[in-house]
Amino acid sequence: MSNEDLSTVEALWKASAERDFEAAARLLDPGIVLHGTRGGLDEMMVIRGPDGYLGYMTDVEEQWESFDFEVERLIDAGNVVVVFLLEKGRSTQGGAELVRETAMAFKVKDGKVVEARGFLDRDEAIEAARQDSISG
Repeated sequence: MSNEDLSTVEALWKASAERDFEAAARLLDPGIVLHGTRGGLDEMMVIRGPDGYLGYMTDVEEQWESFDFEVERLIDAGNVVVVFLLEKGRSTQGGAELVRETAMAFKVKDGKVVEARGFLDRDEAIEAARQDSISG
């Protein structure tokens, strides 16, 4: 893992937080594969391409009255960058608030994100990264 890979993932999250989807798209490989969140309802989902990736992220956000995330930490885990996130949202139905600590794992090649997966369990994200198997 290189500092460039960490910088790529950090830039992707910064662009996403700023809702700068054009900048985010430039950081995604044309063949990017996004796997559903391990432990989530969409675990078996597979989305391909920058438009699919950004569309999915937008769809998730639109399901909430308000939704935000904070990058708590970026971790160099060999061939994978793991991002610890603090997600905060308020449901459109009933206004229930959710605060949860999650993670995402990213593979980067030639300055572009080529693969990603969310994890509800941070330890599982680290273990998957160590085994270099975020897709499985």
